[in-house]
Amino acid sequence: MEFRQFIATLPAFEDLPAQDIEALLQVLHYEPHIAGYDFFTQGESHPVMHVLLDGGVRVTRHDDAGTVVDAAEVRGGELFGLLGLVDNLPATATATASSAVGVASLNREGYQWLFAAAPALARRLEYMIAVQLARELQYRNRLLRARLRQGQQP
Repeated sequence: MEFRQFIATLPAFEDLPAQDIEALLQVLHYEPHIAGYDFFTQGESHPVMHVLLDGGVRVTRHDDAGTVVDAAEVRGGELFGLLGLVDNLPATATATASSAVGVASLNREGYQWLFAAAPALARRLEYMIAVQLARELQYRNRLLRARLRQGQQP
């Protein structure tokens, strides 16, 4: 399948006008990576969002003791690292290629450019970021409640 067609059929982008897809393609950059490549590390800033084209990426979170407390596997066609598009926001997890992967990456500058070139797409990404931030807030709230139940300091 052609790259343009692949991007246009992803659930995140499938009903966008053709001109928005073209704008997105102008700012996406293809990057292949080997298994074990770290896309971002929990606690560090990473100003890039990725669309996984092929392969797998493992996303892990660690608690204060360094224990893995949450993990997920990103599959082809899924987005990850959305919060990297938010200025100075540290990564809330670590993402590592679990196999050789191909990703299409969007940096903050490209994201900002989309607000002028494809506002509907930029607003959609902004909405997806808001949803991810809400999920992160819910996750942190659950952790804090669990600590309080165990009598630990938050």
